[in-house]
Amino acid sequence: MLASMRTTASSIFMKAILMLLVLSFAVWGVGDTVRSGNNSHLVKVGDEAVTYAEYTRALNNTGRMLQEMGMNNVPQEALQKQVLERLVEEKIVKQRMEAAGLEVNRPLLIKHLRAAPALKNEQGEFDPARFELMLQNKQTNEAGLLDELGTDLRAQIFSASLSTDGLTPPAAVLQLHASVQNEKRDAVVFSIPASSVKADAVDDAGLKSYYDANKGVLYMSPERRTLEYVTFSAKDVAARAEKDVTPEAVADRVASDPELYKDDEKKARAELLNEAQETVTDNITVAIEDALAAGNTMGEAIAAAGLSAQSRVLREVSAEDVAKSKDSLTLSVAQKGFSILEGETSEIATTPDGAYFMVSVQSITAAEAKPYDDVKADVAKRAQARAHSKALKAQADKLAAALKGTKDWQKVAAEFGATGRSVSDLQRDSKALPTALNEAIFEREVGDVAGPLVQDSGAELALVTASHFSKAAPEAIDAKAREAMGPQLQKELLGTYYGKLIQQYPVQVNEGMMQQINGQNGDGA
Repeated sequence: MLASMRTTASSIFMKAILMLLVLSFAVWGVGDTVRSGNNSHLVKVGDEAVTYAEYTRALNNTGRMLQEMGMNNVPQEALQKQVLERLVEEKIVKQRMEAAGLEVNRPLLIKHLRAAPALKNEQGEFDPARFELMLQNKQTNEAGLLDELGTDLRAQIFSASLSTDGLTPPAAVLQLHASVQNEKRDAVVFSIPASSVKADAVDDAGLKSYYDANKGVLYMSPERRTLEYVTFSAKDVAARAEKDVTPEAVADRVASDPELYKDDEKKARAELLNEAQETVTDNITVAIEDALAAGNTMGEAIAAAGLSAQSRVLREVSAEDVAKSKDSLTLSVAQKGFSILEGETSEIATTPDGAYFMVSVQSITAAEAKPYDDVKADVAKRAQARAHSKALKAQADKLAAALKGTKDWQKVAAEFGATGRSVSDLQRDSKALPTALNEAIFEREVGDVAGPLVQDSGAELALVTASHFSKAAPEAIDAKAREAMGPQLQKELLGTYYGKLIQQYPVQVNEGMMQQINGQNGDGA
């Protein structure tokens, strides 16, 4: 399957796709599964099912990540296949681990999530606004995200369980591996300028189809919230706390542990003041929550708690707005406001400069797709670019077919408006060509064509003309060579084991629904 995919434009991105999809082990072929006409699922895997909603959510999220990386030319068919295979693999791994009595610890997942660097603010603390933005981008909720993390962790555990650390490849295998690494190749690289290929204009139906297929990724308006909040001075809290820190209380604290305090009343007083402030804030929180429950406004609730403060409102703010804010109070309030649900009120929190505040969520406007008419210009631009990319790839595919077996590549290139140049002694880590194309050259047989690599500037492909091996010197077979063999051995071991699991958890594809999906995405936009 992977070999056939290398002949498509996706071959230049395949490693990135596999990384993004957390494919830690060998992939299986959909064509090898049992076909089913059952309409209750997209794919049935043992006792588990891949639903249409699950599939489309994964497809949208993966497509968005690839687009953010500038990978806009991945064929939809290849992407669909990779996403579906990942979901099936996840279901198999889940059932295998459950059968072994293994399950992911949810509190540990939460701890891991809160420690993620991408979700921390400048102070190194967990940032609820960034977390909320992540949920919006992934179009999921907290439970869904934890499920996704659990799935990824299961895949890692599954892969790590088949460790090859203790395996020592035979010397002959190491010698062969070192020789392969020293291989050099010659090729003729062909370039087709983007300007030499024209694409038909995408009609209105094609534009609408493109919008429908991509609105969940490209054209979503963010969730917005209206937040009411109040602030009050730290002095108010300190003043209340001071009343409880009497000389008698300080003396009692020192007397409770003379060895610890050693007549240090300042230390005892500081501890008592901190404890009193915590008690005061707890009491204020309870008083405000009681007042709010009785139907009072935030301002009235604060007044009922005996504090002098005014309520303010942030109307219809999004997590993206919050991330751009330079005001520490607004930032702190909104971050807290995006961490609670509609109708809820936060506990008392503090800003980086020590101000106290509370926030309640007055309303939530859910994320939704922007109207087609509002984004039609961008849709037209993107759809036309995709149409041009498809036309460019089609031209490159025709050139690739014509080059196979020819002895006059100059003539063939001229017929397709392409230019060719010879390159010699390419190595696996050569920088003379784009990395993806260079890797593809070493994956093809001599006489075969690598690519095409389709980019905005044009398409490139390479006719492999020669391969040169040199026997590796004994000193080349060192610890580094042994280390390099490990991942390959593990991949083969995982592939064998995974093949057995597919027999244990048979896969049934809903053929009718798959044809519907392929039909929806098979337009010419």
